[in-house]
Amino acid sequence: MKNILLIILLVPAALFVCCTSKEKSNGSQDVNTTPSNSQYNFLIFIADDLGVDASSAYGFSTDVPSTPNLVELQKDGLVFENFWATPACTTTRGALISGKHGYSSDITYVPAVMPADTVSLQNILKSSFLPEIYNNGMFGKWHLGGSNPAPNHPNQFGVDHYFGNLFNLDDYFSWIATENGSESLEDEYHTSAISNAALKWIKEQPAENPWLAWVAFSAPHVPFHNPPEELVTTHANGATDQEKYKAMVEAMDTSIGKIMEGMSPEQREKTIVIFLGDNGTPTRVLNEQVFDKTRGKKTIYEGGIRTPLIIGGTPVTSKNTRVSSLVNITDFYATLLQIANLDSDPPASAVDRYQSYDFSDLLISAFKPKPRRAYNYAEFEDAGALSWAVRNDTYKYIYHQSGQEELFNVISDIKESNDLASLPANAAVLSELRTHGQILRSGQSGTSENIENSVFTNRSNDCGEYIGSFSAEVFDVFNATGFEALFSITADTGYCYLQGNSLPNHDFNNGSSSFAHLTKSLNESFRIPRHPSENSVNTKLTLQYDNAVMLNGVKLDLLAAACYGVGGAPLGQEKTGCNDADTPWRYDPVFAGNTFKTDLHNAHTQPDGAYHYHGDPNALYDLTGQQESGVIGFAADGFPIFGPYINDGGTVRLVTSGYTLKSGIRESISGEGALPPGSYDGTFRDDYEYTSAGDLDECNGMTENGVYGYYLTNEFPWILNCYKGSLDPSFSK
Repeated sequence: MKNILLIILLVPAALFVCCTSKEKSNGSQDVNTTPSNSQYNFLIFIADDLGVDASSAYGFSTDVPSTPNLVELQKDGLVFENFWATPACTTTRGALISGKHGYSSDITYVPAVMPADTVSLQNILKSSFLPEIYNNGMFGKWHLGGSNPAPNHPNQFGVDHYFGNLFNLDDYFSWIATENGSESLEDEYHTSAISNAALKWIKEQPAENPWLAWVAFSAPHVPFHNPPEELVTTHANGATDQEKYKAMVEAMDTSIGKIMEGMSPEQREKTIVIFLGDNGTPTRVLNEQVFDKTRGKKTIYEGGIRTPLIIGGTPVTSKNTRVSSLVNITDFYATLLQIANLDSDPPASAVDRYQSYDFSDLLISAFKPKPRRAYNYAEFEDAGALSWAVRNDTYKYIYHQSGQEELFNVISDIKESNDLASLPANAAVLSELRTHGQILRSGQSGTSENIENSVFTNRSNDCGEYIGSFSAEVFDVFNATGFEALFSITADTGYCYLQGNSLPNHDFNNGSSSFAHLTKSLNESFRIPRHPSENSVNTKLTLQYDNAVMLNGVKLDLLAAACYGVGGAPLGQEKTGCNDADTPWRYDPVFAGNTFKTDLHNAHTQPDGAYHYHGDPNALYDLTGQQESGVIGFAADGFPIFGPYINDGGTVRLVTSGYTLKSGIRESISGEGALPPGSYDGTFRDDYEYTSAGDLDECNGMTENGVYGYYLTNEFPWILNCYKGSLDPSFSK
């Protein structure tokens, strides 16, 4: 954003959690423990080619492999319902080890080669800022070195001990094993061999050293086969691909159980166990009742990228819990690093916070609340054609390199059979998701400005001067809950497009009492005319339109939906029902005596959870009065809104409203109903009248240096009282 920041107030940064996450417990309580002085261990299991359709944890099908050990892990922790990997093994492993999406890591296809300058998860866990350095071992499939990797390729990226296969297997019973740069022919069944090697390594770890063990099964990837019978429970000696696939999953589950049972009680007490699928189920064995046959592995559809994620173990304080929050494969980088760093935050340079989100607080309740993803992202390049996808809580947008766009409601249509992209009613959400993806892919997110507690000083009336991507980590003070505010501005020749999640760039809910409704992260979009024009007749304020959007993405709603006597409630208790803008004696929500439960920024939440200003958004401009205020937002007609300080012939002073509080006892208004008792004191908007007493016109605006704008005032009508131009339909409620 060009030249809009004057001051960033120096306050401690908080870590945040967004209320769109819906954690559902099955009766177990969180245990509020504090991380000990000794760091936790990480044990990561990766299944190759396992989607949610083939997992008993998700209930999409009853015809699934028997996995009793994963069921126990599920009871001992959390199942993530909206986890996205990528559509293939290499790209998922690349995202996990780097914390970056393909557009940033250059790992977009199979068999991509991981760039030599990648800062791997293994290397970052050896960082000097950690309390203790992590030992690490990696066992099983690597597949990050292209088609002909050097035997020591894993070790080049910080892997202390490697044993496994550098690429796909042709035979699970006879395969080339690589161990720290040396190769040999291995005839032990692959699933057993890597599990035994991992357990041996884990047992050898000194008690005082934390460790990361990465166990990457090739199972249940082709070639489909019957595993050794002692590893299989219900699908031994299968005749079909489906039966062999299930048997391979069961053998993997048995091997996971052996590792867990083989660890010492002391190790289990400190170990966080992670199980995930690296991509969706392959076409030959895909459950067609769940996903379309053409929309599994190697596609960007849900069948290709929505995979199991189960995290448990003794340190995980949430037990037998299901999590609906959006989580990405890249997020393990930030999450494990935060847990490894215990009570301190990792340096900002250690993690790309726009690609890897820390969700450690979901696992261990003692960690501070964190920001939740408002959007998930995935991409994949197949046969030279790149596709990418973005989703919010409900909708998923897909862009294909051919230019084709698709939109699905992935809550009600996980099979993605009903494309909604062409429906006019979905134009706004399609634009929202497309824009977010474009911002990510353009790199704007990586260079976006942190506007936490920032004020705005640019005085340009052209919204196109404020293009960019912005964020802030903020806190709901009363509820002790953290959020991440996200906001972006794009433009074409005629309009600016403002999109955000309705959260401010400052702490909120910090008044004398709590908001009546919980604040929520809600995706909202507005369109601002870049060249607004004045109409011959002013337009009244109306409850049917939001009045403006501020440069932190929060909307302005000046009118209360309450008028005296409406609904028969006693004086001061009328809260809703006054929707006709012409109804007299409408309460002024800024008046302190009206108890609208606004915070210190004259804002609160609507019933849907949307945070909005009713008056002076005093965190957005310099309060000292030492210089002229900048633009703090744009009204629904496109004209700018300036802060309250103007330069009057070299003297900086507060601008004054042209409205005056009436004197005497309230008198009836033509056509009104009941008359409020008492004197004119500011309780009602009709307690004021326009007298041209100040600097501003009847809309609370003026023209300065050839530019018309509305001005913030510390007296009624506070920001604006009518519109000079035509309202853009995007502000319609």
